[in-house]
Amino acid sequence: MRRWKGHLAGLVLGAAVVLGAALLAYAPASPAALPTAATTPGTCHVADDWLELWWTASDTGPAVPCTQPHQTETMWLGTIDGPVAAARRRPNPELLTKTLSSRCDDFVRVRTYLGAATPDAHWGVNVLARVPTPAEWSRGVRTFRCEALPATSTHDQPVIDETLRDTLRRTDSARFRMCRSGDRTVTCDQRHDSEAMNPWATLTGTSWPGDLPNPAMQRMVRSACGPVADRYLGAPLSSRRDLIVTLDLATREQWAGGGRGAQCWLTNASTTQTNGTVRGDLQ
Repeated sequence: MRRWKGHLAGLVLGAAVVLGAALLAYAPASPAALPTAATTPGTCHVADDWLELWWTASDTGPAVPCTQPHQTETMWLGTIDGPVAAARRRPNPELLTKTLSSRCDDFVRVRTYLGAATPDAHWGVNVLARVPTPAEWSRGVRTFRCEALPATSTHDQPVIDETLRDTLRRTDSARFRMCRSGDRTVTCDQRHDSEAMNPWATLTGTSWPGDLPNPAMQRMVRSACGPVADRYLGAPLSSRRDLIVTLDLATREQWAGGGRGAQCWLTNASTTQTNGTVRGDLQ
């Protein structure tokens, strides 16, 4: 299942693919413009104002090193094609949103850019689509950019000073991992009780496991999620006395309908919350 941290619109599942609103869509380019098609993957960008970041369809401002404060990072470029590309004037943002939504909402490609391995459950990243300015469009440019940016519940700028490329391979990746504090989903750099793991476990049996007595339920959880935890930790779960495995069980109705998938979590054995990630084998 796709897991994303929403921004402004409250999105939870699927990438947030955003194009600018009509009011600011035709704002003039920066004097020190970087042409849309000249941007390459791994290029980072900074916006001086959050309105510029979220409500303009195009961004031709100068690039900055990813080690400097910025908001967005180009992951890949593509070509606008089909009937919309034949328009002499750039179509309105709503039409471009419909055209490009599936081109940037590419779960596997985003995970690849973030350096996610099978055990990683990423969180806290949104995706923006950037299109040519009206002037570029009139010259025949049909390149669009898919950009990643950290999700945030505020309009504080800037938001990051490192690259998102392969971030999930690094020890400082907690900001982009999915954790839980009580019933609230948070990134793992915040205080939390549990950390999510992939892949989901597949449970077996005909009777709903929620009816099992507690000892039997615990054995089922260890059997289903223990191997997932071993891979996530890069070490046997038995070596971490501070952690236990838990899972999100399907409801009785979901089970009756054939739902057997279960999200596995590494949960603090005590009631003390922690921050950071327990993911092993990071650089």
